[in-house]
Amino acid sequence: MLTHGLAILLAFCVLVRASAGVAQTAAKDIDLELFERSQIDRDTGCSVVLWQHDRNPEQDKHAYLFHEPLIGQNHVRQSARIKIGDEITLLKRVATGGNSPGYRLFEYQLYQLPEENEFAILELKLAEMQLGAVEVVSGKLTVVMDRKPKFRVSVKGKASCATSDAVVPPDEGNKASSGSRKPSSSSPNSIMTACFEAAKSTDIPTDFECDWKGVVASSQGATLSGKYKLRANGADGVMTILEPDDGPAYVGIQTLRHSTTAVCDVGMGALRGEKNELIARFDDPGDCDVRVSRIRGTTSVKVTTTKQCNPDLCGNGTSFDGQWVLTTK
Repeated sequence: MLTHGLAILLAFCVLVRASAGVAQTAAKDIDLELFERSQIDRDTGCSVVLWQHDRNPEQDKHAYLFHEPLIGQNHVRQSARIKIGDEITLLKRVATGGNSPGYRLFEYQLYQLPEENEFAILELKLAEMQLGAVEVVSGKLTVVMDRKPKFRVSVKGKASCATSDAVVPPDEGNKASSGSRKPSSSSPNSIMTACFEAAKSTDIPTDFECDWKGVVASSQGATLSGKYKLRANGADGVMTILEPDDGPAYVGIQTLRHSTTAVCDVGMGALRGEKNELIARFDDPGDCDVRVSRIRGTTSVKVTTTKQCNPDLCGNGTSFDGQWVLTTK
């Protein structure tokens, strides 16, 4: 976690606690709505969900306030969601503080809304992990928007997976009969697993420790694994791809647009499409596909996104589209 980010988070928490009385009288100024139960899919994959403290998500049609999908076997964080009015608003976690009993769910978390200087703050009381789940015993969700009084609501929740298979590391899936659950430190699987674990532990999808040369060498050109740099005028970009022999791949992308200094970064789970192609598909925004395809005869790849991805995927008009050059050799 970043010291600067944590300082911002703690400063916001102090500000919110000092103004709790005002927040209750300003509930109508920020139209924070509840999701319908059908809009939150907890039957597949892993997620962090929060619901209004006096609602029962198993019985009430409207209960959920916050939803954060965790994609793949390494629980790669996707954009969190809240509902303001009739619009779904995407949130990016930018700082954390306090303890984490699991799923990198912390007692204090700060999220950036699409607009500058607008934030969502979580202050949570967390139970210890039991049976693969972390319960949010109680907590507060505070939304801070420009020129509007803060809105604060009490929450409960849970971080969990729909099936126990989702928490098995990639190299251990379906291998219980092999005798040893821990691969040799020199094996290709161990290199990939170490990188997956590092990616799981970072909030910046392209910034983690990984033996990239070992990953590329072990793939022998059969996968798109590696670290890439964007080749484009007016923008910089870094992309990391981890594609195991089986199971979903991890794609982390970060771009900086010079003209606006807008930064967009996303960590995604992706699956094989056609030969030499990975596809990351989003339910929100709907019909948003990020496609990574090898450029024939080269080690470079081309990234294309469907029109439904922009501007909602990043919220600031930036794009991942373009040619990306492999930098690990």
